[in-house]
Amino acid sequence: MRGGSRALCCAVVMMAAGAIQGGKASAADLGGDCCSDLEERIAELEATTVRKGNRKVSFSISGFVSQQVMYWDDGNESNVYVNGQAPDLATRFTFAGEAIISPGWKAGYQLTVSLDATDALLVDQNTSNAGTGIDLIHSNWYLQSDRLGRVTVGKQSHASDNAALDSDLSGTLIAANTVTFDGASFRLRPKGGLSGAAGLSTATWWDLAFFCQSTQLGIGGDCAGDRRNAIRYDTPTFGGLVLSASWGEDDFWDLSARWKGEWQDFQLALSGAYTSASDPAFGDATYAQIGGFIKHNPSGLWVHALYGEEGASLPGTQDDYHYYIKAGLTQKWVPLGNTHIYGEYGQNRDMHASYPAGSSSLCADFFGVGGSISDACSSAADTDVTLTGTDATRIGVGLVQDIDAASMQLWAKWRMHQLEATYVDGGVAGKQKFESFNMGIVGAIIFF
Repeated sequence: MRGGSRALCCAVVMMAAGAIQGGKASAADLGGDCCSDLEERIAELEATTVRKGNRKVSFSISGFVSQQVMYWDDGNESNVYVNGQAPDLATRFTFAGEAIISPGWKAGYQLTVSLDATDALLVDQNTSNAGTGIDLIHSNWYLQSDRLGRVTVGKQSHASDNAALDSDLSGTLIAANTVTFDGASFRLRPKGGLSGAAGLSTATWWDLAFFCQSTQLGIGGDCAGDRRNAIRYDTPTFGGLVLSASWGEDDFWDLSARWKGEWQDFQLALSGAYTSASDPAFGDATYAQIGGFIKHNPSGLWVHALYGEEGASLPGTQDDYHYYIKAGLTQKWVPLGNTHIYGEYGQNRDMHASYPAGSSSLCADFFGVGGSISDACSSAADTDVTLTGTDATRIGVGLVQDIDAASMQLWAKWRMHQLEATYVDGGVAGKQKFESFNMGIVGAIIFF
């Protein structure tokens, strides 16, 4: 504090003391410097204030920190890792600002950066720490009218990003959803194969069970889940309904609708989207998704379900689809906040990467690891073995505890992945099952 302000502070205190004495009242002796406490408090406030050169634009910092402990078992080997959930849910912070242009009109911006040291999507049997590092997630500006809606330009979530997931109002979305981040990069182990490291293929769960063809915009269950440079338009909310559209590089366009409402004792939500994407490296693909949620408020019972399908784009693939259902109970049994108990089931059909017939890419992944598919591959360069389909299943249960006073969620969950693949070997059909992949996970997220 400057000297003039310091003198003014002391003068005010002395005047107050004189007034008290004049009224024959007594006061405790403050002792020491009369303004030291006040100066210290002001210094603390100044240290926590974000300085900016423009008083017309508001400024805020928000984000979250998320970490978990993951036990995994691939049917032959097991271990415990400490990591984040996935790049999408990695620790992050967002700088945001907004300014009022005139009544009903405003402009703003968003800048989001993630800090992903290690996550459950990228680790595998041989790599306990893997992440994307520092990554720019959002960098955009917007112009919004109360009557006309909002236009956003820059790197952002496009209109169909998480569209079906946005209908999940259960309170368990972060801990459990259709997007298969947990364990996706772990290598597959064919049943009947060799033990130890020798029985691990070079193909992963991501390659055969959770692969999205839509120019690789997402992963199993959310195939339009990336952020891209785009132009997006969102309508104002009409009766709980918001319509959105976006276009971006290189090239894609999409449309979405999201609705939330209530009917008697029920909370309801419905959302869906359609995406069309083309890319020289991946070809053309389409993705349609729809999700719905219903909750009986008095009992706390709820169900969330979604469905999605892709039009094939890559050589050696076919149209694929997936569905997911999660049901549970939400009650406030403890003062900390709501407790959510849930069970989940999902299936991905033919969501595998490109294995063109005659390319030998399939046998390069499975030759020598054992099992029927390995036997069919007489060499790593075998061109007679072709993948014809995959069927992946996810089963899980969990508990999520809200801690309202800390803007925090804790969770404990178990999830199992199962997979079966079909192939032909010189015209003869074959089938390969894989060892189940089990995970037990405890973690937390705290918002700021």
